Amino acid sequence: NYPADIHLSPDGKFLYVSNRGAESLAIFSVDSQTGHLTFLTTQPVHGSWPRNFILSPDGKFVLLANQKSRALAIFHRDPSSGFLTWISSVKTKAPPACIKIATF
Repeated sequence: NYPADIHLSPDGKFLYVSNRGAESLAIFSVDSQTGHLTFLTTQPVHGSWPRNFILSPDGKFVLLANQKSRALAIFHRDPSSGFLTWISSVKTKAPPACIKIATF
């Protein structure tokens, strides 16, 4: 298992970690008083070798780069539970390793 990326949700309530090898995102809740983490679950990433991922600025979506399967996975995020629901995957020509959201 090789962790690759880590992000805190915009509201600070949940922490997400991508895990290469386990092909998952680990989801933790964050105690607002102490900062202590509680493991909640792992979410399959519907691909191989998850690298970088990003939460949308509104916290409603997670976009994840599955490097070896050459695909971006898209998840809906429940802001109250922190859990993710897989929406779809989009194939890419090159192996994705980093995701950025551009605003125009």
